[in-house]
Amino acid sequence: MINNIEQFVVHWGLEAGLDELSAKVLTCLFLSFPLAAVFKRLPDSYVRLKQWYIIR
Repeated sequence: MINNIEQFVVHWGLEAGLDELSAKVLTCLFLSFPLAAVFKRLPDSYVRLKQWYIIR
């Protein structure tokens, strides 16, 4: 599955005129903020859920 995501990001980057590394960095940047917002909204009492979210 990760290989499919990587292929999509590289393909998207090449179509946008970016090299592979720049496309990966931009994808991580654009995904990190929404994912951090979800993590912040998880209740503090669910420690295992927060740990699972970080690991996955």
